[in-house]
Order: sequence, then C-alpha cells, then structure tokens
Amino acid sequence: MQKRILDIVPPREDKEELEERITVKEQEETDIKENIKESHRVKTSFPKISFSKWLLLAPVLTGLGLAVYFLLGEVRVEIWPELSPLSLQAKVSVDKNARTVNFSQKIIPGFIIDVATTVSREFPATGRQTIEKKSEGVIKVYNNSSVSQVLVQNTRFQAPLEKFQPALDKNENPWFKTSERITIPAKSSKDVRAAADGAGEKYNIKPSKFSVPGLAGSPQYTLVYGESFQPFSGGEKKEVSRVVSQDLEKAKESLIQQAKDQSRSFLQVSKVPSDYVLLADALKTETKSAVSSVKEGTVGEKFLYDVTVETSALTFKEEDLKSLAQELMVFQISQGEVIDKESLVIDRSVFSSERDLSKIVVSLGLAANSYKPLEETLLKEGLAGRPLGEAKLFLEKQDGIQKIKIKLWPFWKTSIPKDAKKIKLEVMLTK
Repeated sequence: MQKRILDIVPPREDKEELEERITVKEQEETDIKENIKESHRVKTSFPKISFSKWLLLAPVLTGLGLAVYFLLGEVRVEIWPELSPLSLQAKVSVDKNARTVNFSQKIIPGFIIDVATTVSREFPATGRQTIEKKSEGVIKVYNNSSVSQVLVQNTRFQAPLEKFQPALDKNENPWFKTSERITIPAKSSKDVRAAADGAGEKYNIKPSKFSVPGLAGSPQYTLVYGESFQPFSGGEKKEVSRVVSQDLEKAKESLIQQAKDQSRSFLQVSKVPSDYVLLADALKTETKSAVSSVKEGTVGEKFLYDVTVETSALTFKEEDLKSLAQELMVFQISQGEVIDKESLVIDRSVFSSERDLSKIVVSLGLAANSYKPLEETLLKEGLAGRPLGEAKLFLEKQDGIQKIKIKLWPFWKTSIPKDAKKIKLEVMLTK
C-alpha cells in the first residue's frame, strides 16, 4: 500500500486561542453599543462652590430671611363673638295685588300659578244582580178536528220532561205559554210564539212535541197539539256585576285626590321656580269635569272614570320673606348688635286664606342669632407689635368675644406685626 503525501497542510487553531478571539469580538460590540448610548445621553453637571464662596453667600441668605420675617410676615386672627339667640312669632300677608314688599304693613307680593290635570282609571263594579230570562221559540199548532179551535193568550203547551236538561225542580213547570190569542181552522195548522213558564237555561229545549193540558179530558186533547222544529233559546238565570252609586262616588273622590296630588307635584317640580315658596295649604282645586263611561245600574265587571281638575297656587319669593323676616328681627336685638343672617330660621304655615286665593296670611316662627360687630381699627391698633401671649390676653379681655385663634406666618414668628395692614381679622359665626 502506497503512502499518501500531502504537500499542503491546513492550519489548525488552538482551542484556547479561538475562544479568546470570540471574547474580544463580543467585548468590541458591547463597547460600540455603550458609545452610542453615551452620545444620546444629556450630561448634567453642577458647579462646585468652595467653602470661601459659601461664607460670602451667608450674609445674603441671612438678609433674605430677615426680609421675609419683617416684610412678608402677617397674622390672621379668628374671632368667635358671643351669640345671643332670638325668637319671634309673627303674621305676614301674601297678596297677589302687591308689587313690592311693604315692611310697615308686613305684606309681600304673591303670584298665582294655574295648572290643569286630567286623570282616568278603570274601577271594578261591586254591585250584584241576578239576571233571569225566559226561553222563547215558535210552536206549530195542529188542529186535526172538524171544527175550529180557539186558543186564548197564555195557553199552556207542555213538553216531555226528558227534554229539560238539567231536570226541572219540583216548583218548576214544563210549560210554554202563547203570547197571543189565536184561532186554528179545522184540518189546518198555525205558528204561534211561546215563552217558557220559568227562567233558566234548562228551558232551552231541542225540537219537541207539545200537548195542551187545558184540553185534557176532551176529544180535542188528542186532535189539537203542537210541534217545534227549532230549539227554544234565550233562557238564562245568573248573577252578574253591576255599577252602583257607591262605585261612582268612590271613583270620583279617588280620582279628584289623585289629580290634586299630581297637580301639586307638577307645580313644585315644573311650574314653581326654585326661588319661590309653595305652601301646602295655599292651593285651590276646582273640579272641571267628572264623567263615568256608564250609568248607575249598568251591568258589567268594570267601568272607566275620567276627572279633570284645575289647581291654583299662590306662591311668593323666598327672598321677599327673608327680607321681611330680617326686618322684623331687627326690632328684637339690643343696641349696637347685628343679626347673623345665615343663622335665620323661618318656620311658616298658612294661617288663613281668601276664598279666591288672592290673599293668604302666613304664620311665622322666627329664630336667629345676634352679635356685637368688631371694632376692627381699635383691635388692630391694640394688637400691633404685641407678643403672642399678650395679644391673646388683650383679645380675651374684650367684651363680646367668646373664643379666639391666632395664626402667625411665617410659623416661627412669636409676635404680632407692627403694621396694622398685616393683621387680618375674621369673624367666625359658626360654633
């Protein structure tokens, strides 16, 4: 076997050398990415201030602090005055003919608002009635005798008992009576209308033969007879509902009240402005129509009733009442005091009203607080420049003050500013 000789030998890389080359390449790629990120990053740097520069800035910062302390400092003083409760009972008039508030005569203007309301509803009939109808039909009467036969009105014709379903009671007769007098010639026949002796469905019999009980015992009994070719019908006996007077009255009263309630609700929600007052007793309702779909005694389980009412209301402005009430309370306060308007409570109700609602008298129950107003100029002069403790004592010794609260700014200040313009006084009327 000959040996194979290679004149070119392929180079071989050492394994460790190959791994080192791969690591270097990866590091180079990482460095490139980091350089790209650094190129997009905003670099921020702060100037370094040496200790010597801080020493130069210290007087400036101190001066700014003193400026804030002396120039921008202020105080807010909250003062709760002593409150005196007041109450008063009074009567005022609301007049639709008045144009402005009359304080001396205690009159405020009134405004009439009208609204029409129609309501209808179905009601049950509560009356009971028994209906009785007699069955009717036509009987052909035969006369096979040689002489004429006269049958008077209400002649009885009797049907076989088995024709009645259900069976007749002991007090019921199987008879049908003629409605007129008739004469039947010899050897002929004639139709005659007949009605059952009693009421009820059991007399609605099918076609039948009839005998004449009144001819019993005579030769004519077998020669004169009747026959029907159509069923008798119309007989009934039942209890039904009917409309009675109490049903109509209750329906009317119920709908009138419903119409009143709807009118009042509609007035309050849609017709009366939010700044107006509508008292419950300042309403007048007039029934314009009240109509039933049926008359008294009508048979039926239900009936329809329809009512239309017109409601008028005398309203007034809330602000007018408050103005008059405040004026009335002024006469109750001591000299030098004022009314806390926000504390005013007004309890009102209708005392009386005119028939046409042109005027109503309203009873008022008034309650409010009064207090002595602050003398701001004197208080600010007395507070200016005082230390916080002295300021509190100064205010506590003043007449008519119940409680105080002092708020200084900046918070580290311990005395009231000397400048009165920087002293803010605020009256606190809520407890």
